[in-house]
Amino acid sequence: MSTDQTSTFQPFTPPPHVRGLLRQTFYARGEAGYLQDKILPNGLAAAVFMTGAPYRVGKSVQPADNPSFEHSFLHGVQTTPVHNAAGGESQVLGIVFEPPGMHGLFGTDMEQLCERTVDARDVLPEDVIAGIEALLPRAAEKGTHEELVRLLIKDRVPRMPAWLPALYADIVATQGRLSLIEAYIRFGLSPDHVSEGFRRAVGVSPEDLSRICRLQALVKHIDPAAPVAWKQLIDRFDFPDLQSFARDFHAFSGEMPDEYLDRLMGA
Repeated sequence: MSTDQTSTFQPFTPPPHVRGLLRQTFYARGEAGYLQDKILPNGLAAAVFMTGAPYRVGKSVQPADNPSFEHSFLHGVQTTPVHNAAGGESQVLGIVFEPPGMHGLFGTDMEQLCERTVDARDVLPEDVIAGIEALLPRAAEKGTHEELVRLLIKDRVPRMPAWLPALYADIVATQGRLSLIEAYIRFGLSPDHVSEGFRRAVGVSPEDLSRICRLQALVKHIDPAAPVAWKQLIDRFDFPDLQSFARDFHAFSGEMPDEYLDRLMGA
């Protein structure tokens, strides 16, 4: 559990039989002021249910410019950062979905949620909403998260072509450095066919997810206390040149690489 003067966060890892559907569930508590958090793209979808103060969530760095959610919100896959801020004390029960898992369990068109944050009650089934809201008062308890997993998968059999979760998992496992052409040949599918089905199940194209995964992995290799060898990182994570990397990094983080590093060093 991570804790400071203003917040608490406790992640829970789902059991093995739901891997590929759910990445994580979590409990969080925010206690004071506008606790703003910039969330970099991660290729995942997340649903958050809360009691107490509302959250402002959106693309603006200014909290007041973002929509306010009083009961719940749900992120689709993002390619640019999202900012969220608690307006005071609140308690949260959250779910991080693998996008194909959410698509397979609930038939959600993930492309319609790409780059968006909406009320989770507008997307998830009514029985799931009612069940989650009943669990929310006990969000800090481990048993609650076990109940939550059972609620999400109850009587639901994910339906999607076998190649789709396999391709998604391969992209994630290789940190976005999978050869997509070789993958398409292996699955015996055309790029156009793959792209259409993948966007519906994930929200973005295989190329876009690969880029997100490469940038995620690259960021994790940055040590703000040591000189950063940008050229080595660019080569390691398969960016063709500095200019295209800087463009992709700015879209991903909202900052140029050196600006991002300066902020880390000042944190």
